[in-house]
Amino acid sequence: MTESVSLSDAQLQRILDSIDAAKHSGIHWETVIPVFVSALLAMCVGIALEYFKGYRERNKVSKERKRKELTQLNVAATAMGYNVESLLHIVMQQILPHHQQSNTALAALRAGGNDAAQVRVFLEKMDLEFRAMMTKCPEPHFIDLEFFKEIPFILEKDPELLKVYGWVINYSEALIKITAEQNKRIDIAITIDNFDFNVLEEQIRVQSHLSDQEVVISLQLLRQIVVVCSKLKKLTLEYNKELGVRLIVKFPAPLGKTMEELRHIAEAVSPGFPPPEPESSPTTD
Repeated sequence: MTESVSLSDAQLQRILDSIDAAKHSGIHWETVIPVFVSALLAMCVGIALEYFKGYRERNKVSKERKRKELTQLNVAATAMGYNVESLLHIVMQQILPHHQQSNTALAALRAGGNDAAQVRVFLEKMDLEFRAMMTKCPEPHFIDLEFFKEIPFILEKDPELLKVYGWVINYSEALIKITAEQNKRIDIAITIDNFDFNVLEEQIRVQSHLSDQEVVISLQLLRQIVVVCSKLKKLTLEYNKELGVRLIVKFPAPLGKTMEELRHIAEAVSPGFPPPEPESSPTTD
């Protein structure tokens, strides 16, 4: 048999009166909860806005920093481009002709032997046939970049650049010294009134020796500058996606052929001369 429980009207009224009393004397959840949710949402929105504002500011600062770094990379690449062009001009106009003519003159003089008449004939045609040998080379001038002072961020990205550029400085100084010595020897030769065979041979032999050194130093310097340019180009890859720019390092068209000519001479002068590293081979882009 199923039992049923029923409330009288009086009992039901007392229950409703108790709920109503608790409602008026306790916490009003129907009011508190919406206020709490609204406050929480407002706080979350404020935090999100502050984070987004900070993100935009950091992004703006980062882009400005990278634009400045890219400008500095372009300046460094332009300086290296000038150094390549300046050195290439000297090599093509002075160093290679001087090397060719000093060696040719030495061979021609020795072929004539220690004969006064032959020496006189050689001297008469020297100014015409071997003018480059007696032409002084202008002092090389290169733009010096102090990477570790002016653009230290480059060294943070590629510390080896400091070592490579150290070689650029060393070879630059060596080339300046050797060309100065060559010019000094030419000045000495001009002041000599009477050439005999031995004096003339010694003067040309020294010029030939100096020209060998010029070739080797010029080649090594060009190789190191090309390596620096290659490294600068690689450093710009991280800027491509964000800034949509690309550093283009272009070398003069005769550079590859001239470096190859220097290499052949260097290998003949110094057997076992080190072959070029992959990065020291110039490219046009």
